[in-house]
Amino acid sequence: MDVLTSESLLDFSRHHKPIHVIDIETTGFSLTDDEIVEIAITSASTGETQSTLVKPLRKSANATTHVTGISDDDLVDAPHIGQALTWLSQFVNFNDDIFVAHNGNRFDFPRINLNLTESRVSRSGITADRQIDSLFVARQVVPWGSVVSHNLQTLMHCCGIDAIQDHRAGSDTEHTLSVLLSLIDDASADERAYHDVDDLINRSRLSYKPTRDDKSLRQMLKQIETFKDTADPDMLNALIDQYKIKLKSTYGRMVN
Repeated sequence: MDVLTSESLLDFSRHHKPIHVIDIETTGFSLTDDEIVEIAITSASTGETQSTLVKPLRKSANATTHVTGISDDDLVDAPHIGQALTWLSQFVNFNDDIFVAHNGNRFDFPRINLNLTESRVSRSGITADRQIDSLFVARQVVPWGSVVSHNLQTLMHCCGIDAIQDHRAGSDTEHTLSVLLSLIDDASADERAYHDVDDLINRSRLSYKPTRDDKSLRQMLKQIETFKDTADPDMLNALIDQYKIKLKSTYGRMVN
């Protein structure tokens, strides 16, 4: 049976159908009211990143400056979203290529598709059969109870990426690509393995429902993080030992 690896995914991107990681920064979380202030794409084939700031038509970027570092002053000369997407379409085919986004199913893809169709850069947008959500992949590959979250920063740490997520679209796409490739290789060693890119696309639409043990382990891990600097060392070590035993008994070889 074929097994997808990071190398076979990159080979697929170079020789069959291009795969890109896409990320956006926005003025907020509303699909209809908030707007994109930055968009970036990193090619899996070349590793090259294209990024641009985006000037919103109605909303202020200042509401999320504390997260992204992007303010209205930075966007005075930036293109509007239709212009930005038209420029990016020089490097990607929104109607045919495959795209990856972290939390893409719920956040990036709906917002990007809304703007692609409204600006008439793409009639159909990025269709579901060309979307990979690396968050859903991570929840399938990284045991729920082994991490406090499956957000990008936590996964970067798990994958040995020594960097701080700065919530800028360009660096986020590059880190997401590195995380995805690492996850695919981790999964390839056992029953979590993906068979090919189509299998990766299809399974990245499947939401993982945590079990009672998953939830219990994550709660224990959060307690350890909370008590790390305040609890009695003996009590903390006892909690860590209990956690490690339950972690191993629950997930076996899927955790070190």
